[in-house]
Amino acid sequence: MRLFLQKKKELIIYVGKSCHDCKEVIETINKHKASFEVIDIDKGGKKPPLPLFVFPSLFKDEKLIAYGFDIIDWFKVHHQIWFSTNYKGP
Repeated sequence: MRLFLQKKKELIIYVGKSCHDCKEVIETINKHKASFEVIDIDKGGKKPPLPLFVFPSLFKDEKLIAYGFDIIDWFKVHHQIWFSTNYKGP
């Protein structure tokens, strides 16, 4: 009998110094204890799988999933995280 172990999906949010929405997106998701890694490409962090021109950018297993405030919406849908009605979006 063979057992196949599924690799845990890796969620990474790439940020940069010229990012206008990064702080709000990260803080909003952190309030709900979602699991993800943040990498600042301007501080010599791990390079994204493809060149980025929009920040923040969410990757799941090296695939671009969402960027900007759409990241919050992605977490709402895919991680069933309840968000406060105070969030009105961009």
